[in-house]
Amino acid sequence: MKTYTKMLVAAVMATYFLGFAAGGVLVFFYPEHLGEWLTYIGVPTATAIGFYCWKAKAENMLKMRREAPQAEQKNEEKTFTLDEILQKIEEEKML
Repeated sequence: MKTYTKMLVAAVMATYFLGFAAGGVLVFFYPEHLGEWLTYIGVPTATAIGFYCWKAKAENMLKMRREAPQAEQKNEEKTFTLDEILQKIEEEKML
């Protein structure tokens, strides 16, 4: 299964880079199509960056859950009062 996925991703990337090269040549001769070429480059790039950030966030959350399982049991964030925050700041100033 993994081999199939790797082959599929490699084929998609090869197609993308072939299109990138062909588009570069065409834009060289027909500069009025620069906008379409930049869209061809930008949309997959933005999508890949968004997916990578989502994936990294999920991996970090799993890692944090493994390192501190008791913090995830309540599944809620700790909120601090203003007094607690000011007290923490004062303690840090004394160090």
